[in-house]
Amino acid sequence: MAGKKHRPKTELENLIESYRAEGLSPEQAVHKAHATRKDREMPKTPRRPRDPNQLAKLIVGIAAGEEEDASPAPKNEAAVELGRKGGQKRAANMTPERRQEIARKAAEKRWSKQA
Repeated sequence: MAGKKHRPKTELENLIESYRAEGLSPEQAVHKAHATRKDREMPKTPRRPRDPNQLAKLIVGIAAGEEEDASPAPKNEAAVELGRKGGQKRAANMTPERRQEIARKAAEKRWSKQA
């Protein structure tokens, strides 16, 4: 098969290969590569200090405009809109008997917890 094209390696494959070169087992390399990517792709919300005095100082600083409040990133509006449509579509496609069955199961679960 002359002229066969190879696809370029993904970032994950490159990470796994570099961890394997460091001497990690295949399982360890895959685990570490996934953990590394997750940290990169999903930014964490800023953590506030646990000490009440430091937290109070931060809050006063934010209120006075001396410190910047690092608020979490806004939600993706397109994803929010799709989420809203999902429940309505599901209800529209369901027969009244099926909705009644689901409601009955939910009520039984809810009341069985209290007994």
